[in-house]
Amino acid sequence: MGQHFIFGFEGTSVSSELKSFIKEYCPSGFILFKHNVESPQQLVELCTQLQKASSSPLFIGIDQEGGRVMRLGPPFIQAPPAHTVASTKNPSLAFELSKLMGEELLSVGINLNFSPVCDVLVNEFNAVIGDRAYGGEPATVSQYCIQTIRGFLKSGILPCAKHYPGHGTPQEDSHLELPKSDAPLEILVNREFKPFAAAIEARVPFIMTAHILYSYFDKHLPATLTPSAMSYLREKMNFPGIIISDDMNMKAVSKNFGEDEALALATEAGIDILLYCDQDLSHHVKLWENLYQLAEEESFVLNLLEQSYSRISKIKTSYLTSPIPSPNTWQTTIDKSKQQKLLKKIPE
Repeated sequence: MGQHFIFGFEGTSVSSELKSFIKEYCPSGFILFKHNVESPQQLVELCTQLQKASSSPLFIGIDQEGGRVMRLGPPFIQAPPAHTVASTKNPSLAFELSKLMGEELLSVGINLNFSPVCDVLVNEFNAVIGDRAYGGEPATVSQYCIQTIRGFLKSGILPCAKHYPGHGTPQEDSHLELPKSDAPLEILVNREFKPFAAAIEARVPFIMTAHILYSYFDKHLPATLTPSAMSYLREKMNFPGIIISDDMNMKAVSKNFGEDEALALATEAGIDILLYCDQDLSHHVKLWENLYQLAEEESFVLNLLEQSYSRISKIKTSYLTSPIPSPNTWQTTIDKSKQQKLLKKIPE
């Protein structure tokens, strides 16, 4: 069951409690935030401890998009937001930037970056996405997302396209409430879906879902909890990789659905990995137990989880061949002069 979860955790090192949790519940991985970070050397030690505590390689992920969504400060490259990168009208810079960012992340043991943002910024009042998007035209967003994905893959980092089916139209913030969109399929296909189709073509291994109610798919459930939205991604868009939810603690879900209900609906919809960013290990144990019970009670859920496990194992076998970082590689990889040379190409 553990392989179907990525969790947050407390602290900048692996406590005995966390080590025991990893050994007993075998999570698929962890997400890092600013509270987990002190320095590159500390990250190397943290990621090494995490991997050594696990019987199988862990996904160690982070939100390192650029601009206002950056969990790592200096000496890591301080990349500008996506909108600024796209303003150069030079997609190759997105490749260079993500390649350098990826090399830095990998040097400290992080192997998964929840980037790029594939949302088309249709609504200029959508502050939660805003400059995190490459723009308001599907072709532009697609172009830059492809190059960003290629750069991360070239560096050895797993990129994650987000937030399917698209978070650029509604004004509401899904961290706080449940956004809604009544866009018909024709508009979705020609606008929202295009960057995700491009990302799939570029062989993105992860796609993150949005907690947004798209009435085309369902009139009551957000996309993360909707089977038709996930089957469209699998069957119509031919995505073979891992579908991961956005944080299941976000209020778009938690205010409108019970926790057990949301976990069951997301799993039954076809989510491969459920993301819970809180730090409470006892809460994580409860989630594990709930999923275990659900799989025992519903044979079709067990079948879905087996399919998910196959996808997760395939990605781990392909990409996480050497998950433990070399102790000192970061010292030569994180290079200020290299960063400055690249950032000079991108105007403020």
